[in-house]
Amino acid sequence: MKIALIFGGESVEHEVSIRSARTVYRALVDAGYQVIPFAVNIKGEWLDAQDSNEALQLTRINKRAPKTNVKRIIYEEIDVAFPLIHGTSGEDGTIQGFLEIAGIPYVGPDFSASSIAFNKDTTKRLLNESGVKVVPWVSFDKYQPFSIDKVREVLGSQKYFFVKPATSGSSVGVRKCSEEDIAKAVKEALLISDKVLVETAVSAREIECSIMGYPEVRASQPGEIIPGREFYDYRDKYIEEKAQLKIPAPLPQYMADKIKMTAIKAVKAIGVHSMARVDFLLTDEEIYVNEINTIPGFTSISMYPKLWEISGVPIKELVSSLVKYAVASFEDRKKYKKEIERWIEKEKSQLL
Repeated sequence: MKIALIFGGESVEHEVSIRSARTVYRALVDAGYQVIPFAVNIKGEWLDAQDSNEALQLTRINKRAPKTNVKRIIYEEIDVAFPLIHGTSGEDGTIQGFLEIAGIPYVGPDFSASSIAFNKDTTKRLLNESGVKVVPWVSFDKYQPFSIDKVREVLGSQKYFFVKPATSGSSVGVRKCSEEDIAKAVKEALLISDKVLVETAVSAREIECSIMGYPEVRASQPGEIIPGREFYDYRDKYIEEKAQLKIPAPLPQYMADKIKMTAIKAVKAIGVHSMARVDFLLTDEEIYVNEINTIPGFTSISMYPKLWEISGVPIKELVSSLVKYAVASFEDRKKYKKEIERWIEKEKSQLL
């Protein structure tokens, strides 16, 4: 089976994507797959075959390339694509939609679920309606003037709040601020995203849980991130890198089981299957779902593969399973299309 490994891209997690690709490349080869690298440079241009192979050894892909190279994924007669581009033009449903149109099965959730998960406001609304607890929030967009009165009405007066762009990953644009600074933080965040969230700031432990499976999903043992700063922000993730991981998380078994069940309920609520990492905020009283990441990292220190490893699924078995889920979900989507065509033909026949 021929696997297209797509990595790099325009995201701030460009370097992380390359490191993830190296890990997944080795695991797929060890599992017996033929792997074809497809590197995307920092400007969003797709490299040719030789440059893509060389890019696996780089830390950053700067080499220029004609955008027509994107056609190569069709000419190569790929069986399954394994996208590892985080954030915009990767995790947001864009590349999934392209692969769907190209008729190529791909690892991870489908394009609609990926798009939903990438939007923090939409995700929160769906989780809230499904009975999954999320931190209280209020949202603003470019067409709705910011109102501190609305913040006070929904969230009440508090010492601190979090301001987050709705469609940005890696904690880019996220600010912890006092009530007096919310307006400025919202204005800055609207330069990054069309919608912005203002959340209640809760004092909580940061817990993560991996899920995989199709059509049914299962959850790994949870892990914990101990931030090197006040919270796990962009600087902590990619500049200072002082955060510590506790795998598995030091939790009572009943709490670990509850987090696993909540992770499964959360991904089902927004239609995510196959692969995702669910991030939680754990207080003394509540378990809140913070985010759902549909293209998690696969580096040597990434939570997603590490949590599966301690749950009894080594990396070679993990990537093989993800490829199988990709084929199975793609075949189901083809069946749905055939049923739609059959339904339309039936309706037409009744008119004759």
